[in-house]
Amino acid sequence: MDMDFLLVQRMRLGDEKALESFVKKYYPLILKYCRTHMADSGYAEDMAQETFARFFQTLPDYHHYGKAANYLYAIAANACRDFHRKNREIPVEELPEEADTEGTGWICGWISGRRCEACPERSGRWPFCISCRS
Repeated sequence: MDMDFLLVQRMRLGDEKALESFVKKYYPLILKYCRTHMADSGYAEDMAQETFARFFQTLPDYHHYGKAANYLYAIAANACRDFHRKNREIPVEELPEEADTEGTGWICGWISGRRCEACPERSGRWPFCISCRS
């Protein structure tokens, strides 16, 4: 019988030693995975902890079809992706107004990567323009 299967069954029954053993076995692997996907090691640790929190939340519904590590890696990938997606969205209202002091529209061009009336020069790679919101 698979050792992970036995650990999962014992964790479902509330065995704290099984939970501790499971975390000690997989935490270094998941932390290493998260460090490759996060620029900051502190955020990587947060995502590793989030991975185990999500795993334990879904433990009653978890069906052991193979290695638990594969399921943990999938959860870690989703946690890192969610983190990056959440931090990628910058509200327009939080950007400083005085940054474009010369009237050249360089912020608009830098963010949008497209031409508009406010940014005569094309630069950047972002899909929206903060000046004309196109």
